[in-house]
This record gives sequence, C-alpha cells and structure tokens, in this order.
Amino acid sequence: MKTREKVLIYIFLCSVIVVCSIFLYKIIHKEKTLYNEIYAESNEILKNINNITNDSVNNFVQNQLKNTSISNNTNLASASSSSNNKSERLTTERINSFLRITKLDIFSPIIEKTTMDNLKVAPTKLWGGEPNSIGNYCIIGHNLENNEQFSKLKELTIGDVAELMDKNGYTVEYEVYKVYTVDDNDLSFTTQKTDGKRELTLVTCTNKSNKRLIVRCKEI
Repeated sequence: MKTREKVLIYIFLCSVIVVCSIFLYKIIHKEKTLYNEIYAESNEILKNINNITNDSVNNFVQNQLKNTSISNNTNLASASSSSNNKSERLTTERINSFLRITKLDIFSPIIEKTTMDNLKVAPTKLWGGEPNSIGNYCIIGHNLENNEQFSKLKELTIGDVAELMDKNGYTVEYEVYKVYTVDDNDLSFTTQKTDGKRELTLVTCTNKSNKRLIVRCKEI
C-alpha cells in the first residue's frame, strides 16, 4: 500500500473517531441534563407536598427527602442542587406521580410520557388516566442489571404492597394480586375494565427481554 493511501486511511479513521466521540458526548450530556431536570422537578414537588399535606403524607415525603436515595443512589436534594438554574425553575409538568415499593427499596418519580429518553431516567406512565383515579394506571420501567428502576420487580409476590402518590400528596396503597408474563406485543394488561375500582399495573422486561413481566395490583 502506498504511503499516500495509508495517510488517507489514517485521516479517515481519525475523522470517524472524532465524529463518534462528539456524538457520544452529546448523547451523554443530553441524558445527564434530562436526569438533573427530572430529579430537580421531583424535589420541588415533594417539598411543596411536604408543606401542604397531613402528617401521614408528610412522613412519606420527608423519608424520601432526608433518607432515601433514588435511581443510581442519587439523593433528591443533591440531584436538585447539581442541576443548573434553568432546571431548578422548571414547572412541574413532566412528573406525573411517585411510586414507592418498600419491599424493593423503590421510591421513584413517574414521568408523564413514555419515550426512549425518559425511560433512561425513570419509570414512565404507559397507560391509564390520572394517578389514583378509577381505572388501571400502568407504569413501565427498565429491567437494568444494576438494580435500578424495575430490575427487582420479579421479587414481588401476591400480597405485597405498592404505594402511588399524585403531585398533591394523595396516596393510595395497592396490593399485588397477580404476577405473570406476556409476549412483548401483548397489551391486554392495559385494560381499563376494573369494575369501577382503582388498579395499578407495573411492567418491565424479563431477563431475556423477549417477554414482559406484569404485576397487577388493586386498591387496598
């Protein structure tokens, strides 16, 4: 191979590396920015709830603000302080509710819309009406290898309890009554036929990712 050809190949490879590096940096920066914004918003909502609700809900909120780490062991308060000023001024529009499952050490904001970007940050609302309204409120989250989001969802069994809190502090407890798997294109679990009851459905991929784990819960 001629020296000139080697130089051209070298220049091409260097260009590819530079372009890929820039692309990767933008992706990481975007995810970090979204993460900081979401958890700053969560912190703002929880502090507002803590100021206006009753003692039982105050205890729910204070435990998270003071003691509980959420997603990647990042405390709500530290997530807020690490975000920029623009993030801290965000209105509470992207967070839809909060989910707590004591057995799994889960306390997480639930993002209003299900998108690939949002799912990288926290579980999202997949289907249903307003949180804790009549019907079937469905939440989907990733099954991650580092025990984040819904990676421990498979540990839930019938009789376990999950709590869902809306942005005003209204909290409802739900009891697991059914755990099963479906094909990834089966959306029957989103049914809103609940006989006028409140239900909560939690969804994630199985370890092999070719099926979905469904945890159905009903109001206690």
